[in-house]
Amino acid sequence: FCTGCGTMGRLKSTVARLLAHAPICGRVTRLLVRVPEITCQYCARTWRLDMSAAAAPRGVLTHAATRWALEAVAVDNMAVSRVAARLGVSASVVHHHVGNREALTARVVGRVLDLVGLPTEAMEWREWFRRALLPARPVLSAYPGTARWLLMHSAALPELGPVVDSGIASVQRAGFGGNSALVFACVINAAMMSIATADDRALHGDQVPADHALLMEGLSEAAATSPGIALLSADMIAQFAGTPRERDIAFGRYYRFVVEAMMDGLELRLL
Repeated sequence: FCTGCGTMGRLKSTVARLLAHAPICGRVTRLLVRVPEITCQYCARTWRLDMSAAAAPRGVLTHAATRWALEAVAVDNMAVSRVAARLGVSASVVHHHVGNREALTARVVGRVLDLVGLPTEAMEWREWFRRALLPARPVLSAYPGTARWLLMHSAALPELGPVVDSGIASVQRAGFGGNSALVFACVINAAMMSIATADDRALHGDQVPADHALLMEGLSEAAATSPGIALLSADMIAQFAGTPRERDIAFGRYYRFVVEAMMDGLELRLL
């Protein structure tokens, strides 16, 4: 219907629009879309069918292609020129749609954080950190490098403003006063460093079993004369020497312990 007079329109013609889509089976994929052009039967106004759900106005890439390019550059560290070749477009088109590498990375991190569902309202301070950090571990671990980027550049994400404000407010309500920002940073940084360290190990995932086998062999000799190393070897390191699933479960327990222990220590400052 015409937005001017409300009269039903009729098909006038179609306009061909060629869009670059996300690669399918590694091949350049193009979509030829015929966009209907409608004319109003009363006021003769002409318009085209809204295509914003598929691509940006006058854009060359579909939204799926833009998301693919974002992840390819920021997560997989693929060169922009290679991304452009895989999409069948020029590098300038990729830059136009997704920006430079820094902007790409920030956008990807923002999308990843959307999957976490971070709290934006103040609440009991320990509950706020639990809601923010415990669901974040499996999501951030699925996108290696995100936690380390947040450690260095989280201030570059303006969309985190409401999250940070609610976290700081929760800490202030608990009575940490002038140390509120320090308390907030300590808990967040401890959690992100734990995930970043696990990410570093994941980069050499196929070497983990062999590395742990050598480590356990060396520790078994030292454990014979050191009760401390014996306990560390049996109670901690051995948990990370199993299957990927077993290692993930072990890291989940360790991560939660780090977060809770950090809050336990900070809570003592309130007494």
